[in-house]
Order: sequence, then C-alpha cells, then structure tokens
Amino acid sequence: MFVQNLLTGFSVLTMVLLFTGMIMIMSSCRKERYTQTTTDDVNIAGYLKKHPDQFSLMEQIIKRAGAAGYLNAYGNYTFFIPTNDAVSSWLKSLGKSSVEDVSIDDLKNLVRFHLLADTISTGKFTDGKLAQITFYGQYLQTGIAFNSILCGFRF
Repeated sequence: MFVQNLLTGFSVLTMVLLFTGMIMIMSSCRKERYTQTTTDDVNIAGYLKKHPDQFSLMEQIIKRAGAAGYLNAYGNYTFFIPTNDAVSSWLKSLGKSSVEDVSIDDLKNLVRFHLLADTISTGKFTDGKLAQITFYGQYLQTGIAFNSILCGFRF
C-alpha cells in the first residue's frame, strides 16, 4: 500500500511538472514579426525628385557637383535646399543663364555651404548662428525678416 501511494504521488507530481513545463514552453514560443523596410521617408535626393517644381535646379546642381551618391543615402545630415527661384537669383548674380554655365568647383561649394553633418530638429532653430558648421566650413545664420505686408494690409 505504501509503495502504491508513493507511485501515485510520484505520477501526479510528474504530471504536474510536465504540464507546467508544456505551458511554459508554449507561452514562450511566439513568432516575432520584423519590419522588412527601415522607413518610408524619402532621403534628400528622393525629396528633390518628388518636388521638381520647386527644386529641379538644385537637383541639377547636386548631380553636376557629384553629390548625388551620398545625398541619395540615409544618414545624419541636414541639407538646406535652395528653391528654383533662389538658384535662379544666384545664377543671375553670377551672370550665368544655367547650371551648366557654372564651374564644377562653384557647384560643389554651393552644395557644401548648404549641407551640415548633423540632423537638426526644428526646435534647435533660433535667431542667430546654428551650432553646427557646414561642410563649407562656415556657420549658417537663421532669423526672421519682418514683412511690412501682412494679410493684405500695409503698415
């Protein structure tokens, strides 16, 4: 009788341990889902391609300056992109009619002047000099210019 009670107790203990072990194994085996892509955000070159009406001239400059390769990659940098109007004004100030008329060195310098080796969030923009230096070796100045025309009223 003692042996029979011992075997029954042993069997119950074994069953409880096996059941507990199975529960632990089944609850710990979950298939993890991983995202296949890093992001849907476009990089600098992708942004220029999406907005040719505003930045097609800067896209030409980047290609001619040989910067398309690294601006087509993701990374920690900020690029202040001049609009087509700004590039046209710059070309006019140089006495040039197109991007092809400007030397490659001048185009490289233009890209370097607008490129910083850090990601700058909007919250870090204050009036005055930015803390990061450009690839050209100068600091950019930011600020707000007061316009005397506001909502159709002249002051």
